[in-house]
Amino acid sequence: MNTTIKQWDRRLERVMESMVRHCHPLTTDELWQPPAPGSWSVAEVIQHLLLVNRSYFPVFSALEAENYRKPLLARSRMLAGLIGRMILKSVATDNPRKIQTFPVWEPILEQKLPPPAGIPEHYQLTEFRRQQTELRKWLRNHPTLIDANPIICSPASRKVFYPLQMALEIIVSHEERHLRQIVGIVGNLKSVGPQPLADR
Repeated sequence: MNTTIKQWDRRLERVMESMVRHCHPLTTDELWQPPAPGSWSVAEVIQHLLLVNRSYFPVFSALEAENYRKPLLARSRMLAGLIGRMILKSVATDNPRKIQTFPVWEPILEQKLPPPAGIPEHYQLTEFRRQQTELRKWLRNHPTLIDANPIICSPASRKVFYPLQMALEIIVSHEERHLRQIVGIVGNLKSVGPQPLADR
């Protein structure tokens, strides 16, 4: 396993550990309480991460099967690198600008409400841990494919494309950015306290 993959693996592990540490103590009310009107709650941020990361696995599978197809324009490595660098800059943790996500990656409407009775309140956190483990395993098991660095399209738009290694850096940086967001939301909850769900 090369150094870059090891670094991604460690960063993903740190995100998972920190996510659990900050989110597991939260109640259902706290998980679903947005910090401000129109802002995502902790649960919605986690749902967004699940949607983004999940959307890449079919791409990974197609690359493994050697039947991944991309548009003609996406064959330009120079353009792919330029687009990738732009996206990396936008998802950096030190970028204060709020970025608009693609509609396909917005929290699912049905899951913007607390889970019905019988479903564990931390079900999204449990799924994130499972998905994170799967992503880390994929990284460790495919060093040759990662070294080949093929160009892929964003799962959200075939008009957006970048080399695989940039895609993986985008995924990891995107998680770190939203972890920072969650830490901020949790800190706000501690200062103002949760509001009853019925009052929202």
